[in-house]
Amino acid sequence: MAFHQPPAAFIPFTETFRLPRTYDIRIYAGYHDEESMMIQMENSIAAVMEAKDRRKELKMQPSVHAAIEIAAKTVGMDSSTFIVSAAYRAARDVEASQARTVVAPELFDAFAAAVDRPGRRNEALEALFRRRRDILAGA
Repeated sequence: MAFHQPPAAFIPFTETFRLPRTYDIRIYAGYHDEESMMIQMENSIAAVMEAKDRRKELKMQPSVHAAIEIAAKTVGMDSSTFIVSAAYRAARDVEASQARTVVAPELFDAFAAAVDRPGRRNEALEALFRRRRDILAGA
């Protein structure tokens, strides 16, 4: 099982323990600063002002369940809020990544010019869309 890389604030580990089948634990000698000791988790659904009227059943492996329970308790959340917050944040990230184009500053002018330039006719693409239209009209 691979270990996650510790943040730079950790002093190298002194010993590794292997527990049966589930967890590897590294004991670290200490921290460079107090802030590095705690991972923060934001309740990203707290600001959503809607009734909770949808349900989602999840199946997971016991080790995944245990890791979620431990992590949720560590950040002071119940597991339901923890899971929904993490999934909602991931969904927003995916949505944002699909709606945003990031271009390096030195390439922006060329990109903007290419976007503003009139498109060229593509007969193969036109034929494909005509075929699609005809197929859908016949359905």
